[in-house]
Amino acid sequence: MRLTAFLAAAIIGCGPTPNPPASGVSEPAVSTGTHLTADGVRLWYRIVGTGSATVIVPAANYFTTLIDSLASADRRIVLYDSRGRGRSDSVTADHTGVEFDVADLDEIREAVGAPSVTILAWSGIAVAATRYALRHPDRVDRLVLIAPVGPRWHPYWDSMRVNARARVDTGAAAALERRVAAGAFARDQAGLCRARAALSDATGFADSAVARRRPDVCDSPNEWPDRYGIYVGRLLRTLEGYDLRPDLRRLGQPLLVIHGVRDNIPVAASREWVASAPTARLLLLEGVGHWPHLEQPATVLAALRAFASGAWPEGTEPR
Repeated sequence: MRLTAFLAAAIIGCGPTPNPPASGVSEPAVSTGTHLTADGVRLWYRIVGTGSATVIVPAANYFTTLIDSLASADRRIVLYDSRGRGRSDSVTADHTGVEFDVADLDEIREAVGAPSVTILAWSGIAVAATRYALRHPDRVDRLVLIAPVGPRWHPYWDSMRVNARARVDTGAAAALERRVAAGAFARDQAGLCRARAALSDATGFADSAVARRRPDVCDSPNEWPDRYGIYVGRLLRTLEGYDLRPDLRRLGQPLLVIHGVRDNIPVAASREWVASAPTARLLLLEGVGHWPHLEQPATVLAALRAFASGAWPEGTEPR
């Protein structure tokens, strides 16, 4: 993978073993299924809990079981893999893009029978989630953005690429590419995926020890380099040049932004999300990179529980 593609992977992102339930506390019911979209793409989803309130989380493969405990007697969690990712179907160029991701959110909401939902979006999916909330205000109760890309393309995408590039071990990256050129991974795309993911840990995590617990998404062929790079390139072409700031002024739902101070994405980007929306707050986490839900899971889960229950989490900054 050339450096540009490597940095895209670092930006756009074996699951850890969940903590056992406390004595006398039963685990929430878990079910999985698939939904066939209007344009014929099969989306894989997982439902945790049976409560009436619903939290929808795209990028299930990056969350694994990390937020299962957010489910409660009155709240269920619906996680799904975006089209072209994880266990969902691969997609061609004419079925790839941010507008498809917006439509898929609504299809999953309807498929699980939720009149309205809280959306929890991580990283690049923040753009689609916000567009959905703006387009369907009656279907979104609250919006959470974890380590979101900036609310506009310029200057934040260039900034996060520069920040990621500064953290790359260029010697290790060059050594890996020499192995690739020599054919070491010719029949092992999953192995190559894992090798490149390990290189990206330095750009995504503040603590390398935590990085070792990163979910292993490379069990899915969609995440293998020969598919992933093409998919990301197509998706970024549909995002380039966006600016959500004017539209954020009419975002009526409460917005919680969670941002790690050590993220490649500048803190200024998340401050701009909050400053642009009428009802928004920012939770800044010290010593955290691009994976707050893995780097400080207890803090993030406490914040999510409070927000899903209608309160602002402790430590949030107002706009």
